[in-house]
Amino acid sequence: MDTYMKDSHGKVGRVVETDPPGTVWLRAPGGGTEWPVSPDELAPLTPQELTQAHVLDTPAGRS
Repeated sequence: MDTYMKDSHGKVGRVVETDPPGTVWLRAPGGGTEWPVSPDELAPLTPQELTQAHVLDTPAGRS
């Protein structure tokens, strides 16, 4: 199961990697460029945000 978080700016991303120093790398649902986030800047998604992230990450024609 994928893990989704949001950064301190409210930008939602799927966790794709965690570096040894603790940096978490996020990628927007549906793709795009990854960006680094400090763990203390991460927050869980609301149920609505999580549903939207799953929809955006699901390829067309799949459910």
